Amino acid sequence: MSQDDRAAEGAPSVNAGSGGYPPEPVWAPTADPDITLDLPPRLRLRPLRGRSLSRWLAAALVVLALAIVIPTVLLARSGGGSTSTVVVPSGCDVQGSPCQVAQTFMGDYTAGKYEAMYQIVSQTSIARFGTAAILHNAYKDAHDYIVNRTQALLQAAEVYSVTASIAGQHVVGANSATVAVHVVMQTIRVGTITQDVVVPLAREHGHWLVNWSPGLVFAHLDDPADPQYQRLLHLFAFNGHRGSILDGAGNVLAQDDTIEVIGIVPGQIKDATVLLKRLGTDLDYTPDQLTALYAGHGASEFVQVRSVTQQTYARIAADLAPLVGAGVQVNDGLGRVYPYGADTAAVTGYVAPVSDQDLINDSAHYYEPNDVLGRDGVEAWADLQLRPLKGGELDIVPVNADGTLGQAAYTIARRAPADGADVHTTINLKLQQKAIADMRATQKASGSVVLDPTTGEVLVLASTPIYDPNDFSLGFTPNQAARFNALDHPYLNRAVAGVYPTGSVMKVTTLAAALEAGIPSDRIFNCPGSWQVPGSTEVRGDDLPTGVVRRRVLADLRGALRQGSQSAAQYGQSDGLWSDHGHRGSPQRRGERRQRLDPRFAWRRRESGHRAGRLQGHAAPDRHGGASHCQQWAAHAAAAGYLGGQHDEPGAGQLSREAPQQAAPHRGPSGNLAGGDARADH
Repeated sequence: MSQDDRAAEGAPSVNAGSGGYPPEPVWAPTADPDITLDLPPRLRLRPLRGRSLSRWLAAALVVLALAIVIPTVLLARSGGGSTSTVVVPSGCDVQGSPCQVAQTFMGDYTAGKYEAMYQIVSQTSIARFGTAAILHNAYKDAHDYIVNRTQALLQAAEVYSVTASIAGQHVVGANSATVAVHVVMQTIRVGTITQDVVVPLAREHGHWLVNWSPGLVFAHLDDPADPQYQRLLHLFAFNGHRGSILDGAGNVLAQDDTIEVIGIVPGQIKDATVLLKRLGTDLDYTPDQLTALYAGHGASEFVQVRSVTQQTYARIAADLAPLVGAGVQVNDGLGRVYPYGADTAAVTGYVAPVSDQDLINDSAHYYEPNDVLGRDGVEAWADLQLRPLKGGELDIVPVNADGTLGQAAYTIARRAPADGADVHTTINLKLQQKAIADMRATQKASGSVVLDPTTGEVLVLASTPIYDPNDFSLGFTPNQAARFNALDHPYLNRAVAGVYPTGSVMKVTTLAAALEAGIPSDRIFNCPGSWQVPGSTEVRGDDLPTGVVRRRVLADLRGALRQGSQSAAQYGQSDGLWSDHGHRGSPQRRGERRQRLDPRFAWRRRESGHRAGRLQGHAAPDRHGGASHCQQWAAHAAAAGYLGGQHDEPGAGQLSREAPQQAAPHRGPSGNLAGGDARADH
């Protein structure tokens, strides 16, 4: 776990620099034992239907987060507020009474209307908090102190909601009264804070006004041992780790891990030429880029150049060693690391720092400026499960003579952090790497999916070209960014969102359909080197210019399988496509399997938008490779009721467009990345 030691009363938090998490902890509570549980059914991957589905899945998770019920009063991050409700007892509606004045004061306070709140503060309080001993050069006058310290205290505690209930009033005398108030605060890091405070009032010039003090915000700030209010409110923030993403064998695909933050200290540079050459080569910078990076910085200032994984640092450590202490400094950090980079990017996705818009949209009040958010893949799909529970300790602390913070005088609230849940996928890393290597060897953009035919588990989900998620979590160099921008749609996960003709996947379906329709296996069809879709005047060329002459149905099936997938026949038999004895299970179940593969069912699904979207019909482009097109075949198949409308040729299914993840279930059960036994370990 890691600690983010925040500055007191709303000052900016310590920034560990881009491309890394805050430093390691000084305080770490004992971790709870591991707990294994099933992911919610709604998070188990279904077959994806269409383009950029991963982003839709991420959007669905965001909608779930927005549905969390938030208490009635929301304080804006800037300190402003929204409409608030102060619960009051009966008899508190007498205009000008102590109870009514306290009600108005608390309403303005909980709504963040601090200027309006100040108008109800007594002159006694204004005089008291306008003294130099209390202002101590941090505030210019009582107005500045009361208005802005109220806001600063709430910001320091990361309070996003305040509600108040008036418990009753007690008039002490003709000119003084008190009103009991129950206050509930919701915070980002320490959870719910409840306080029972007493609002003191004084009658001045015939009107009841509030004797304000910092104790009305946090009661223990009013302490006789600190009459000049020199103590500060300080939040010590503690962070758990984001959960890991693993393959089916437990290999880590993404995790929070130690990184090396490499930078330049200008005043320590001994040989600029050597430094720029070595550092540029090792970290992917030009000498001019490095020079511009540290120009204008102080001699002793650490100027971050790049954050790298330990794997990367191990390769360059020996080369950089002579430069360490001679202009180069290497610090340990914490970052999101993807050990297999782009090889598994189609599965993992990536994280990136939250944007200003993310913070505005975050009605759950979880994210802070230095946080990361899952943007794609499993990182986005399971962001709510992966992200850690934030913790912290809210203390009232004295300030030492040298300006450092002393030991806590009082702890207002504390919550221990907890690591996010791990997500176990069904991916087979060895197969995944083999698939991506084969795809890259073609030097063509492509997507690939492999399913377990018995369970539907996704074993491979690969796409190329695609980003390296380490670049997003650790930071791009200018040269990396240029190469990335030159890639062919690197954000497109072609395995789930690319659209391609289904090709040879349909061979088994269309040929088996003809057999079931009763077309004799010895029927001979003459398919020349060109063909026309019935009803169209366009002449299309066959993949084989000379055509396929005088082929029997079964022979053509065998030939098509030799051209395409050798395992299609085996699958057709094992799934009961040709024989009810080829697959175990009830006749009804076998019939369901045949229906799934029957083109009449498949096309009806496509026409209604299910699974593969719409068939392309006459507008579909010619595909290369696969079964030959035959106008005679189309006419016979149409007569048998298997084809109709624009789906009037034997390769019609081959011209439909699907993502690999959609086409793969034709060969087995629907894909499920998480599998039936997906689990999250706390």
